[in-house]
Amino acid sequence: MKRLGIALGLSVFSAAVSFAADLPVKAVSAEPVQVYNWSGIYGGLNAGYQWNRLDWAYYNLPGQTIARRPDGGQIGGHVGAQYQWNQFVFGVEAQWQTRKFKQDGPDAPIFAAAFDADMAISQLVMVGPRAGWVFSPQWMVYGTGGYAQAAVRSAYYAKGFPNVPALVDKHRDGWYAGGGIEYLITNWLYAGVEYRHIEFDTDLYSSTVIPATGAARYISANADIVQFRLGLKFAPWLK
Repeated sequence: MKRLGIALGLSVFSAAVSFAADLPVKAVSAEPVQVYNWSGIYGGLNAGYQWNRLDWAYYNLPGQTIARRPDGGQIGGHVGAQYQWNQFVFGVEAQWQTRKFKQDGPDAPIFAAAFDADMAISQLVMVGPRAGWVFSPQWMVYGTGGYAQAAVRSAYYAKGFPNVPALVDKHRDGWYAGGGIEYLITNWLYAGVEYRHIEFDTDLYSSTVIPATGAARYISANADIVQFRLGLKFAPWLK
């Protein structure tokens, strides 16, 4: 009887194993892996803080100088295009700032008793290449530099009459250099932080034909910007 029970048990177990082997096995579905790519056409907003240095030195009047340091928050925009090759990213970008920075104060010591003066910088535009390195699928560090232009103004006026200045407003050429880090939140949305230094050559400002007059002055200008960036990237050819 014992042997019969064992034989029956083995027969039932064997049949159960055979039946289980014949059942269809449902495949475990794997989550799709997101593939990040920095190639595309992009654009967005940049906002941060800008430090400006504007210096005024009268022509042929040693020691008669003025320094203005207008600074503050700024906001602007940027557009660009870039291509990723392995871990490297190459592109070109244009950026602009919207705010005008202006500071008033006394004229140089020899004129300060009768005159005030101001300097301003505005309409800042920058265009140039940038090159980056993708050190993880969603993170990139990059450097950038190129051409810069801005309107740089200098003006002096009799004390109490700021609305009738003798001013010169020039569009100045220069250069910028900087770098930053960006993060791909998704393949179409990015955010980052960036630093730029902008430098303009010293130029002679004069409202007269003969620069030897007391009104002529040399103006130098430069700026530093730290800003956050947020934007969209479009690459419809990428799946």
